Order: sequence, then C-alpha cells, then structure tokens
Amino acid sequence: MGRWEYQVIETRHVHQSYLEPILNQHGGEGWELVSAYLTPNLTTFIFKRPVEGAAKSQDEAAA
Repeated sequence: MGRWEYQVIETRHVHQSYLEPILNQHGGEGWELVSAYLTPNLTTFIFKRPVEGAAKSQDEAAA
C-alpha cells in the first residue's frame, strides 16, 4: 500500500462562504477530505493525500 500524509484543520467558523475556499484550496493541492466532525464549539476536518515519492506496492504499480 502507498503511504499517506494527513492534515487536521480545526475551526470555529462553519459558514459556507468561509469553508468553501479552504476546502477547494486543499482539494487543489491534492488533499482529500476523509472525515469531518462537530463539537459544540469546534469543527474538525481531516484530510489525506499520498506522500510524494513514496514507493508503490507491486499491485499499485501493475494497475
């Protein structure tokens, strides 16, 4: 399997006009949103993307 790097973003702002640019920017940088959760005072987003230059498994290389 490939290797992943992760990024966690926490914010108190949940309005669409604030979040869309942040989500689009991360998507443009290759980050994939894998989880989001809410608490009463905070929203947390977890992103992942493949580590650049990481060795691929034989199955991945054959695909």
